[in-house]
Amino acid sequence: MDKAREIARCETVDDVLALLDDRDGWAEPWQTFFADILDASGLSYARFAARCGLSKNTVKRWRLEGGAPKSRDTYIKVGFGAAMPPQAGSDMLSRYGGYCGLNPRDAFDACCVFCLQRRAQGQMQYDYAAADALYRRLLADPPPSGPSSLTTTHLMARLSAVDTEQELSAFLQTFGAELTGRKQKLERYLEEYLTVH
Repeated sequence: MDKAREIARCETVDDVLALLDDRDGWAEPWQTFFADILDASGLSYARFAARCGLSKNTVKRWRLEGGAPKSRDTYIKVGFGAAMPPQAGSDMLSRYGGYCGLNPRDAFDACCVFCLQRRAQGQMQYDYAAADALYRRLLADPPPSGPSSLTTTHLMARLSAVDTEQELSAFLQTFGAELTGRKQKLERYLEEYLTVH
């Protein structure tokens, strides 16, 4: 029976929860997805692990025994190792890790998007460590603050058009307020919550 029919036959919340517990057939497991990535790379465990900045044993375990990354950053490292375009890396984060995808409002994610774009184009020097170094270097000067006015989709389109590190620096300076908008909203919410309670 297909999953849509099974869902339609659920009568209680417990039925839905039981169906969700039976995840076979819902989604491709990480092990299968990872095996496909590894096989497509044509690299040995050691060489792929080196590209990701992970240990050979971790890569081998995921391929042969299962298991999955335990942090968002590790999924991002796999994206770099596989030279995934930003959207594919973002999809992997949400589908297999349960994390939010790459968000242009997060300054580190913006650096990852920039570096993943370059790496997917064959510029292999743009790895995870390069994204981290770029983030630290470009954010040495705090960006100007102000109200958020762009949608996340519009901001991602602007970021995707960035071609050089200088343009990325200008992007971070120009849209600095947009990049911190999410954090400011959280801080405002927490401040209001603590004031009321």
